[in-house]
Amino acid sequence: MDDTTSASKQDDAFVKLEFKPDPGLEFKFDGLKGHEELGRPFLYELDLSSGKLRGDVSHVLGSSATVTLRQSDSQGEERFFNGVVTRVISAGLTGGSYQYRVEVRPTFWLLTRITDCRIFNDKDQTPFKIVTKVFQEAGIAFEDKRQAGAGNEQVEYCVQYRETTFDFLTRLMEQYGLYYFFKHSSDQHTLVLVDDPNAHESVGAALPFQFDRTEYRTVSDHLWDWSAELGLHSGKFMFQDYNFETPSADLTAKTVQPGKHTLHNSYEVYEYPGLYAEQPHGSQLTDVRMQEINASRAVHQGTSNSRKLHAGWKFRVSDHPDDAVNREYLVTRSEISLSIAEGLSSRAKDSSGASGELLDTYRVTLHAIPADVPFRLQRCTPRPMIRGPQTARVVGQANDEITTDKYGRIKVRFHWDRSDKRDEDRTCWIRVAQP
Repeated sequence: MDDTTSASKQDDAFVKLEFKPDPGLEFKFDGLKGHEELGRPFLYELDLSSGKLRGDVSHVLGSSATVTLRQSDSQGEERFFNGVVTRVISAGLTGGSYQYRVEVRPTFWLLTRITDCRIFNDKDQTPFKIVTKVFQEAGIAFEDKRQAGAGNEQVEYCVQYRETTFDFLTRLMEQYGLYYFFKHSSDQHTLVLVDDPNAHESVGAALPFQFDRTEYRTVSDHLWDWSAELGLHSGKFMFQDYNFETPSADLTAKTVQPGKHTLHNSYEVYEYPGLYAEQPHGSQLTDVRMQEINASRAVHQGTSNSRKLHAGWKFRVSDHPDDAVNREYLVTRSEISLSIAEGLSSRAKDSSGASGELLDTYRVTLHAIPADVPFRLQRCTPRPMIRGPQTARVVGQANDEITTDKYGRIKVRFHWDRSDKRDEDRTCWIRVAQP
């Protein structure tokens, strides 16, 4: 075995750990805990051990780590966990082995380490174009699997101001109805941009529900815990805005989602401004906000041993005693636990007292919504505040003392603007106020 790969095979389960580039170290893979969620970066915590003390492990940071998992009960299919090593913890000595924990996150998460002030004002730009432009600049692998055209609304300008690039892109996606999940392969992970239930693939065959879990023996893929959570939420969402170019236009936008309780439609969320200039655009935004609320009305939770279940995939439940449960769902969040044990523990015994044939060490606790319910991100990323008025230098075309449009608006260059655009292209038109 070379120094880049640590593999172990216990009870017909094959697990392989690989770092790229070669860190020159050998670790034994002991387990994994993972958190996956729609529209949020994943986090995998790898538990590793070594018979030797590894003094300097700093060169593992920033490398690509891949865990490959295959088990015969999943028809030999492989499950990959790939990402960038963002933290390494030396956890001491246990049982004669030195313990380490390695945290693995997506390349998108690396944008939390970049803070900038930047103006986006390209011609015909949209939120989607802004997001994908930054992805391309950062070398983030992504796929566009949108079905409903979320993020295609034109925006004259958009500002990132004293915030991380990650927060900037996240709040854009939250605002305009975009979200994402990740696909993993043997050597990379890909961010998949989506906006509609039809953009998600199914894991295949239905998962049967079984009340009686067979302790820690490896059996065929199934669910053994299932619960449903229902909540009372607002039934209406309204935006209002004002456009000085069309002062008499009514820009009111409202979306109503019928509910099953008596006062549902009496609970309204009203916000101003809606940050739009035309009423149809406002209606699109209120639809997104209402879908955001509706996505948390009915949330289901389950526990399974299926390696196929992870955030962003659809699955069907079968054999549940409540026939209403036997339908298709979308996994919105998954908590993964994988442990590798040497031999069979005392708990891996069947009812007769004999040792179980195989040790099942994979668990996934999932949150899911009905597959026909649109998912939208909760708006939890705050917009940055610009405190008070700012000074800037008036700019314009080279031959003009001052450049204005038909409304007398000007263009300026802010002192924090580092772009190399021509002066007349640096900002949008800005209205002038005088005492």
